Amino acid sequence: MVNFSSNNSKLNKKRGISTIVGGIIFLVLLTAGFSAFFVAMDVQSDTIDAQRTISDSLIDKTQEQFAIAVATDETNNNQLGIHVKNQGPNPVEISNIWIINKSEANQPTKKIEVDYSDAFIPAGYGSSILEHQPLYMLPNDYDIKVVSTLGTIEKSELKVGGNNYLLAEMFAIPPDVRQGENATIALRVTNVGPTMISGVAPDNLLLDDALPPHILVSNVEAVSISPIDLNPSESTIFSWHTTLKATATVGIKVKFSNFATGTESVTGFAVTSNMASDKIIVRDPQGGSGEEIVIRDELFARPDIFMIIPNNFGDADQQALWGITVANPTDATMYVSKITVSILFAGANDNQKILDSGCVHTNIAPATDHWDCPNQNQLVWYDTTAPYDVQAIPPRSAYTFLVTIKPGVIVGPTEGLDSVVLHTAIFTTLGAFGESKWTTSMDDDTSPLVNVYLSTVPESTALGDMKGSRLGIPSGSTQTFNINIAELNTASESIKAGTQLIINIPKDWQVIQPLCPLCYNGFNNPPTVNTFPDSSSQIVGVLSADLLSGAKTIQFNAIAPTVSCEKMYVMHVLANGITNNNRPLGPIGEIVLQVLPSGACP
Repeated sequence: MVNFSSNNSKLNKKRGISTIVGGIIFLVLLTAGFSAFFVAMDVQSDTIDAQRTISDSLIDKTQEQFAIAVATDETNNNQLGIHVKNQGPNPVEISNIWIINKSEANQPTKKIEVDYSDAFIPAGYGSSILEHQPLYMLPNDYDIKVVSTLGTIEKSELKVGGNNYLLAEMFAIPPDVRQGENATIALRVTNVGPTMISGVAPDNLLLDDALPPHILVSNVEAVSISPIDLNPSESTIFSWHTTLKATATVGIKVKFSNFATGTESVTGFAVTSNMASDKIIVRDPQGGSGEEIVIRDELFARPDIFMIIPNNFGDADQQALWGITVANPTDATMYVSKITVSILFAGANDNQKILDSGCVHTNIAPATDHWDCPNQNQLVWYDTTAPYDVQAIPPRSAYTFLVTIKPGVIVGPTEGLDSVVLHTAIFTTLGAFGESKWTTSMDDDTSPLVNVYLSTVPESTALGDMKGSRLGIPSGSTQTFNINIAELNTASESIKAGTQLIINIPKDWQVIQPLCPLCYNGFNNPPTVNTFPDSSSQIVGVLSADLLSGAKTIQFNAIAPTVSCEKMYVMHVLANGITNNNRPLGPIGEIVLQVLPSGACP
């Protein structure tokens, strides 16, 4: 008989043991699985935290924005000042400064750790990062790099011992003055730095490097010397009036010098401009203003510049005549590639538009129109398209560039500008040359456009008849000249009766008298002709009635001098009077006359 109970009992015991062992294995596997899961979760959490930290750092660095201003204090042994302006939404921490000496051959670099008390700059604020750590620089050229703890780098160039953020230029107007007459001394100061300079003002005006009084000057009067704040690239003009003594020695030059000072607004350091100077020469009070252009034998002599300038130049829909005559006094052909006329005036921050950007104009000469006003208050003749036109000027000759231009506008409360300075520069194959001896004026109201010029036809305002020079005059020949005074604004404005047209004939030219009765229509009879001891002469005609529009002419004949070689002379033409709204006028026309010899030049 088989005992099944005993066998079942043994089987149940085996099953129980298997269940326990299986449970233990399951628990071990479950524990291992959970451990691996938790390890993976922990690694993932660390990865996410690391990514979040990196992302936050990248966002902070992206949002970090700051600017730097670097300067040295010349009054304190060239102490270095670095001002940091936080332009971002978060605080900035500056870590260090790198100073690279570019004047040394191997450009040595020095790292400066920023003092902890100067390192933090709140959002929207600025401060000096060398307040508690003074550094002094040697005269050299440097690159200054400012590095934040997030790695943002800002760089600035620094020139020590010549780092001049104020540029001064001086102009004597006119450059030659008769005994007992006045001159204007203008000091133009420009902020060429990266930040505002406040309280810009001139120092004392020096005459021959000394304070007034001066043996040749009876009076020096400040006209405009009030301090002014200049933003980057802005300019202003300070001016003085001077009077030469009646006993001043003819031919003597008087040198005027001055400089300007201000305060760098960011660092608070004092800024001093260069010393600028110009000279005036004492002229004979009995001499006319006609002159001879000096012709030199050497190749690289300086070209001369002469102009036709409207004055008054007011608000009008018509256009006034502008001319630039370039005289080549050398024995080689000269090529002119560019001409610029820049207009400078006191209170340059007023944004006045004597010439508007993209000015409306009409070309006269040369034949191809390369005139433009690329910037406000700047006239340029320049070919911008290859093969780039240039104007050839033969040896001992001249060429007149002519254009008519619509005036700009006066803005703000200013009623008008009685005097603005013109700086004319020419770019030639002999070099670049510039002069600033001319002025004009600007009215804020509808005003006459007054010009004086040489014309091929009496009383003509046709563009083709307007001239600024006459070339190829035979030696000893009789020449007929039509000198016009014109009102080119056809509106209701006018030049008032009593205005003088003044023609200065160069020396060695002989005016044929008397003038013909029909040669001065519109002028009181007859114009006066004065001959001076230096053989120059002057014709003065007075308008007999208001000139509403068009031109009036004084026609005269003159005998050219006899020359052995080509010579060029300048006939200075101007007008003195007022407009119907009582604004002074003073147009000028510097007419170049070329006289040829009867034979070959020896």
